[in-house]
Amino acid sequence: MKRKPADKSGDQPSESRLPRHVDQLREIAALSQRVQHGLARELAVNGTALDAMEVLSREGPMTHGALAERLRVTPGAVTGLINRLEATGHAHRENRTDRRTLWVVPSPASLDRARDLMTPLSAELRRRTADYTPEELALVERFLDDVAAAYRLGAESLEPEGADRDASAG
Repeated sequence: MKRKPADKSGDQPSESRLPRHVDQLREIAALSQRVQHGLARELAVNGTALDAMEVLSREGPMTHGALAERLRVTPGAVTGLINRLEATGHAHRENRTDRRTLWVVPSPASLDRARDLMTPLSAELRRRTADYTPEELALVERFLDDVAAAYRLGAESLEPEGADRDASAG
């Protein structure tokens, strides 16, 4: 598909320039990485441990196997990850159903600390969208749903079937 040449207002993409929203998405991706790195630094964890903390925050306590599946890491890798989360006070193991099934439970204090660190960003997003109409927000949400779906497909296309990440790599 050929792009339209840019008009004098610069709103249309030229042959050599991407549409503005693509540049904006790239900027958001780069800024998201900066936020993630800063949050990981403040919480004294690596990227994979931060991913685990996010999953546990969003979904609540889960078994080792479920966490490994969500993070796309091996069971052995998730064991080391959980050991590090326990050692730094971010989570603990708990027997909930039987002696063979251990659950990973996030630390409430750790979740509170992460939430506190993210409060300025959350407040700024709320401030910037406070005047949007419900229709505008619905359009933004639809666009972001489409972007997330495209990224999911892109991520899946780059991962070999059945591949797991190494938990120490992040």
